[in-house]
Amino acid sequence: MSTTLNVPVPFIVSFSASTVEEVTILCVSILVAVTVSAESQAFAATFLGDYRSEPGKRHHFNAFLHLDPLGTLCFFLAGFGWSREITIERTAFKHPRFYYLLSRLAGPLGNFLMANIAASLVWMLGEFGWEDKVFSGLIVVNMMMAVYGLLIIPPLPG
Repeated sequence: MSTTLNVPVPFIVSFSASTVEEVTILCVSILVAVTVSAESQAFAATFLGDYRSEPGKRHHFNAFLHLDPLGTLCFFLAGFGWSREITIERTAFKHPRFYYLLSRLAGPLGNFLMANIAASLVWMLGEFGWEDKVFSGLIVVNMMMAVYGLLIIPPLPG
């Protein structure tokens, strides 16, 4: 049995024909994707040696603190966006260039893993004949953040 995504790729809100359900799915997907990206970068930086005196400023699962205003607006207008940049001190690492690269790559990797988890859930629910648009939205938004997070374009964190 093949499963197809119930949301368009890229997940752009059509302001003339969107429903409350579609906008809610997009908002939930954005909040989850932004939190996963930012927290995975923060966790990787801490794991690799960037210990800060105030871990509460870096490790929190409040998605609204990770939202970048311009990045969030781009999610709704262009179908992709980004989170607020996590501050990482390169001098705290044992191997600064390599560990900084690893900690920055943790964001797209976290989004890719979250998209795979959501895809597995869509597949399992599809085996029972259920459709789930929320997990389909999570797949699309997390994959967009993972792909665009790897690009080296100035507003993006890549």
